[in-house]
Amino acid sequence: MDIKKKEALEKIIQLTNNALANPQIYSDKNLNDLLLRIRKEALSGEVFYDLKKELQPTISGFTLRNNFQTPSELLELLTLIQTPKGWSGF
Repeated sequence: MDIKKKEALEKIIQLTNNALANPQIYSDKNLNDLLLRIRKEALSGEVFYDLKKELQPTISGFTLRNNFQTPSELLELLTLIQTPKGWSGF
């Protein structure tokens, strides 16, 4: 595993841990479950890009339910978990 990927995975693990420590995020079942899946995959050395498809709408829903406030950890996660160049979704 190259250093850049390892650093990104470590950052994803750190951000998910920080996000899960937030009581508002922890109490949101959908977001909590998704963050646990992301952390589990990052700990195993891989983050699957299809999770970004789930992460964006889940964070949007969380933001709407929380007076349009989005914790910085969630915004950073969105930028780290990116779809690879050349890959297009349906």
